[in-house]
Amino acid sequence: MPPTKNDQPIAHAAPSAPENPSTLVWIFRIVRWSTYLAAFVSLILILHKTPPPPVQTSPQAAARAEEKFQEAQRSVAQGQPTTMRMDSSELSSYLASHLDLPGAAALALTWAPVATSNLTTP
Repeated sequence: MPPTKNDQPIAHAAPSAPENPSTLVWIFRIVRWSTYLAAFVSLILILHKTPPPPVQTSPQAAARAEEKFQEAQRSVAQGQPTTMRMDSSELSSYLASHLDLPGAAALALTWAPVATSNLTTP
């Protein structure tokens, strides 16, 4: 259809130079993308499987821990306050022998609890 006299031309905006975003827009963009990055890194760290730490266990350490428990029970039965101190190998050996943990079966097969006949009962 040919243009008529009453038709006015459509005013198009002339291409101008793009405006630079304000400082607040830049700060928002930086915070937004750094949040995405932190969430991604956190997800990777959560899903990453690490091997368990090496734990030293021995039958002697489990026997020492058992003796300490018996001594503490005797002290409590006599009404005396008691404090138990165990090192990490004693605690690990005691827990491995008394809890149903995967991998504890191999330790349980290698030793049996030692009977303590030299302890006197009150």
